Amino acid sequence: MKVSGIMSRAAMAAIILGSGTAVFAHTHNSHASMTTHGRITSCDQIEFSFDDRPAARDEQTFNIARSQAPTLKAHLSEGVGLTAFTGSSSDYVVHACKAASANYSAPSDENLAAIRAEFSNGELRVHSPESDNWGMYLIVEAPA
Repeated sequence: MKVSGIMSRAAMAAIILGSGTAVFAHTHNSHASMTTHGRITSCDQIEFSFDDRPAARDEQTFNIARSQAPTLKAHLSEGVGLTAFTGSSSDYVVHACKAASANYSAPSDENLAAIRAEFSNGELRVHSPESDNWGMYLIVEAPA
């Protein structure tokens, strides 16, 4: 699990990561890369590419009341990266940065539509396409 950024002990303790890996993209037959610029606080700071071609991109944003998740649990799968830091809000703000490319079974927009993050019962989960060539990066702003 990759967690970067500066956060208070209370904020770090409030985020528990489920099982998963810190790889960026789920891909078998292509090269995937992610380039960032400085401390990551928004999706537009991340450049996604597959085989040196820009990926299709989208973003989801969640505002999660601290009362709904005193401890936010994130269940991450292969293909998902994460950074977390203490934000200025009293609640969690989660940005799910999504990227996909076309493959033999689906165009990039179809793959992109199949990538989604979902929050329920204090847990953040990621759902992905069954195809390759996708990735997601979660930016978690923990309560101050």
